[in-house]
Amino acid sequence: MRNIIFLSIVTLLFAASCTDKKNKEGSAEMITANHGSHEHGEEHEHEGETEERNASVGADKGITTVDEHDGFKLSVEAIRNFGIQTLTLGKETQWKIPASAILYSGEEVNVYRVRNAFFKRIDFTTVIKTPKEITIKSADLHAGDEVVISGVGYLRSVEIVASGDAPEGHSH
Repeated sequence: MRNIIFLSIVTLLFAASCTDKKNKEGSAEMITANHGSHEHGEEHEHEGETEERNASVGADKGITTVDEHDGFKLSVEAIRNFGIQTLTLGKETQWKIPASAILYSGEEVNVYRVRNAFFKRIDFTTVIKTPKEITIKSADLHAGDEVVISGVGYLRSVEIVASGDAPEGHSH
């Protein structure tokens, strides 16, 4: 199931990349390479193709920028494809957000903050919790920041791809 979700995320990021290229160049092409037979981990070349540690990040990709401190940026098309919606935080020191904003990933419970167009997963403290809303506080949140309230599951998958922790290699 995780592989299907991961492949769906990669497909959406690729679609965002192709749409961005189409918007910039006027048309988009898909290029298919015949890879031949080889074992993963073996040295090999693909004519006209370079394999980088994280080829999923770039100006013409769904993930446009990754910064270890600030987080990652997505293209406008990727944000639209993932249905990302945010809530801008006011001047309070505690904020009431919808329960849909909470990301449960293994043992971790986080929210995604957007600051200067960078998405970053951050920790928070629960003040009050109801089935539909949660009041939170965090030293990593400030007035004017945005909290993602829709699409947080997609963002976690994107974060894994952006960090280079996604499975390496490619399928044949």
